[in-house]
Amino acid sequence: MSYSFDSLVFKAPHSESPASLSEAVKSSALKGAFDNYDKQKTLGKSRHLSAATRLMSSTALKLIAHENVERMVVTRPHRVGVYIACENINLEDDFEFDLCAKNYGPDYVSPLKAPNTLANAVGSHFARFVGIKGPNCTVSSGKLGVFQALDMATMHIDSGAVESAIVGAVEVTSPYHAKLAVASREVAVASAIRKSQDEDTVVFYPPATWTANEDITQSVAVKLSQLSARYLEGADIDEIWIVRRPWVSKDKLVSALSDCGFTTHVLVFSESHLDGECANGLLLTAMAQETLASGTDELDVARRTVAIVDTDASGQVSMLLMEGR
Repeated sequence: MSYSFDSLVFKAPHSESPASLSEAVKSSALKGAFDNYDKQKTLGKSRHLSAATRLMSSTALKLIAHENVERMVVTRPHRVGVYIACENINLEDDFEFDLCAKNYGPDYVSPLKAPNTLANAVGSHFARFVGIKGPNCTVSSGKLGVFQALDMATMHIDSGAVESAIVGAVEVTSPYHAKLAVASREVAVASAIRKSQDEDTVVFYPPATWTANEDITQSVAVKLSQLSARYLEGADIDEIWIVRRPWVSKDKLVSALSDCGFTTHVLVFSESHLDGECANGLLLTAMAQETLASGTDELDVARRTVAIVDTDASGQVSMLLMEGR
């Protein structure tokens, strides 16, 4: 089974769709903070929403401008799911939840209408706002959370529970980051996915997430070999895109790939450009979508396959294989 993106959008402090995400990353447009998460007031003036909910919802609304997405949301809302990665489930959501219940009544925060409403504040508010009535959830599981959100979405599409899915990730700064002395950034990225069709020029395959009990680089090479055999008849992979981590050596990864018969080029993104809580996977995916859709890179070299890889300090690894047709 393969899948395609109907639309991919992002919003950063100094750039947003329809601008190029690749150019935004190169120009450090993801750095800094928003002075207003919903400057166009697309969510209304009096809604009591947390910063993460406002940023994610105002970004994901851009997806509805796509004809296929709008048609599904309007005509088949029960067949659309919402899957959002967000690490900012904290006291701000509790406070805004109480304000919603106080000002709009219990029906607005009813668990019958938005399951696990408090923990699922980001996903449920967006679903309610646009009228999506399929499954919705907010995943809070660290740097690889967006891969898990994408995995759930593809499983629901495979099972027939939904026909299309909104998958996104959002990061915002907060006093909690300052207290914990951890790096933070503000960005949202959202996508609309469905089963691929013959005319699609870029497709992707189900993401894989696993625990690397041995050397991470060897584990990545072996998994890539397995995915290539499963989906690409064992063909070589043109590039691996990975965020630089202290526990991943580019030279060791290239050597491990060579041992598995791959001549794959490894492209490492510095943490100064891409470092955050949970959105890296989908940001890299959106950039790969741009590249594969264009068919060539800056040197006019055809690129057919890209593997997106990210890891965390506990040894968890996620991989997404994309193919340009």
